[in-house]
Amino acid sequence: MKKKKNSNTKKKRMISIIAAATTLVVVAVVAVVAWKINDFLSEPLSNMDVSENINEVIDEPITGQFNVLLLGCDKSEERTDTIMLINVDKTNKSIRMISIPRDTKVRFNNYNDKINASVPLGGIELMIKNVKALTGAPIHYYVMVSPGALAQVVDALGGVEYNVERDMKYSDPYQDLYIDLKAGPQILNGDQAEQYCRYRSYVMGDLTRTEHQQKFLKALIEQKLKLEYIDRIPDVFNAVKANIQTNVTLRTVLGNLRVLEMLSEGVEIELIEVPGEFNDMEKEHISYYLIEGKAKDELLSICEEKFMGSGESIVGDSALDSDSSTTDTVSDKISNDEKRWQLSFK
Repeated sequence: MKKKKNSNTKKKRMISIIAAATTLVVVAVVAVVAWKINDFLSEPLSNMDVSENINEVIDEPITGQFNVLLLGCDKSEERTDTIMLINVDKTNKSIRMISIPRDTKVRFNNYNDKINASVPLGGIELMIKNVKALTGAPIHYYVMVSPGALAQVVDALGGVEYNVERDMKYSDPYQDLYIDLKAGPQILNGDQAEQYCRYRSYVMGDLTRTEHQQKFLKALIEQKLKLEYIDRIPDVFNAVKANIQTNVTLRTVLGNLRVLEMLSEGVEIELIEVPGEFNDMEKEHISYYLIEGKAKDELLSICEEKFMGSGESIVGDSALDSDSSTTDTVSDKISNDEKRWQLSFK
């Protein structure tokens, strides 16, 4: 009888040990899977490397709305043809866009140059700092796209209905850019959409181009960023992941699916004109767009009202400096390699 009791005790003890070990294994497996899922969800939606220092200039998103800095690169994939700040307000169901002209005058290391030189001079971090210095607005996410990315998105979504304002004809072999569009309503495929957004042979040059870029992006959002196209998200992601750099993660996308629902229900999209004026090109021998003085104050006020701005320039250690006492440009003074070494943030 005693032997049987001891035997049962041993069996129970063995079962307890096995159960405990099994539980530990299951917990360990779940922990590893959870860690892997978290790691996967936290990875940026991009094949391009994201700078380790990006979190130093990016702001923490808040509940209800966020700002995205959209950058479009030229063929060199350094200078930016498009610099657009976008506010998405989920609470008030609105989207606002404002573009900063690529020729906007800023200061780098005591020399004048254009804001589109920010990336080759100091990486995406310097571009973000300079945009924040101009606007006083926080930047929660950024997306920098290489040539061809817009075309891939538009093709993956089946084209965009659009009324092209005028015939557009232009060629630039160096940029591998060939534009040939006819005026009138049509469905633009990816290549045509990119031609339209890169065309700049207007009387007002880059100002008109940025206005048209905003109009096209508005049409793209209104037509395609809806729940009915949610099944195409993997196609869009696979098409562009090699041609974008971003801090947006899959977790960010999944956490903002409400935006697609909001767009499907109808949303106000406001296109905002940036204040400023062109410089005297004959005097300075180079084209600049000037956001200074009253124009700078007006831009700060606009961004305070519509882009969660502080109403003050967020300078920090930005290299942006409004001093225009010299007409020398960085490009005139130092080579690209020297720029990177001589750059100093103020």
